[in-house]
Order: sequence, then structure tokens, then C-alpha cells
Amino acid sequence: MKLEQLYDSNIFESNKIIGRKFYNKINGLKGKRILEVGCGTGDICKDLTKDNEVHGIDLSSKSLKAAKSRGVITKMYNIENGLPYKSAHFDILICSELVEHLFDPEHVIKEANRVLKKGGLLLLSTPNFYSTINRLKILKGRHRGIELPNYAAQQHIRFYSHASIREMLVRNNFAVANQEGIGFHPMKNERLLKFFEKRLKTFCDGIFVEAVKK
Repeated sequence: MKLEQLYDSNIFESNKIIGRKFYNKINGLKGKRILEVGCGTGDICKDLTKDNEVHGIDLSSKSLKAAKSRGVITKMYNIENGLPYKSAHFDILICSELVEHLFDPEHVIKEANRVLKKGGLLLLSTPNFYSTINRLKILKGRHRGIELPNYAAQQHIRFYSHASIREMLVRNNFAVANQEGIGFHPMKNERLLKFFEKRLKTFCDGIFVEAVKK
């Protein structure tokens, strides 16, 4: 099996690993006001709606309908124009696999800071441009400027390293409390994954950040 085919065969596994990262951080929360930016169908926050006030914003009316059925308070809006919420309104903001699709990610990060309360938490994930798979493709002269060999990845217009995502957050009044890798395909052993994600994060497929509003 070719390297690209092997990687493509694990895309759905990757989505599960990303979801696990967020679930481990937000599971058990109560009494919080939460916003997921680019919420899709509400997969990440669906289990929080019983004990928290959960909001979701997205451009897809179909996805928002599904999120609403799961108890998410939805709003359809283009986040490139900002976040249509009051300042210092949320305790937690979730941004999963979104910033790589934005024309002006810095503006959205500024808006995230604005709508969070002081000490509020931003949880963010994005693909790692310097993952092992990308490094190998670059050496082979076959890198096409995308992280994954599938259609969704061809929509990526921004590319991040652990250093660049940290620098963007710090520039916009966030303190990075924790930064880890996400996944290392085709590895599936959870114990080994945790080691790679903590100790060898710059080689992992994705980036996961916990940042606090100063």
C-alpha cells in the first residue's frame, strides 16, 4: 500500500482521535457558557447541553439543524465577519479544525479573545504542516500544499506549525497553557499515541492547544 493510501485509510480514525482530545478536556463540565465556532452538527458539544449553555455557530443550515436537535443554541453566520456575541460572554470557546480554512484567522482569534471572559479557555485544533507524513512527502517532491489526501483537505488555505499557532495566540492576548500533538498515523495503540502526542508533538498529524485569555 502506498504511503498516501495508508494515510487516507485512516482519515475517519483521525476524526475520532481529534474528538477524543476535546472530549477529555470538556467531559463533566457543568454550569458553563460554551461556544463552538464552526460547530457543524454539534458532535463535540452534544453531551454538554444538559448541564451547560452551549452555543454553536456555522455557515451550514443543514448542520445547524442537526446541532439544534441535540440541544445546541445555534446561529448561522460567516465568522470571517466576526463573532455576533457580546464581549466577555463565554467561559469556553471551542475551535476544532477551522483556522486552516479561514482567509483571516487572526481576526477570528481576536474575536475569540473578545467574547471570552477573563481567564476563559480556548480549545483549538488544526492540522500540523510539519507532520511526519508531510515531511516525507516533501522529501519525495510530492507535497501539494495540503495535509491530507482527501477533498476536505484541499480546502485548507492556511498552514500551521506548533510554533506559528502559539505565536498567533500570544499576539492576541492568550497565554498557552498546554500544547500537544494529535494522532500519528497509522499508529492506533492509545498508550503509544499518548507518548507521541506529549513528547514528540511536532511529528504528529495535528496540533491541540489549550489557551487562556489573559
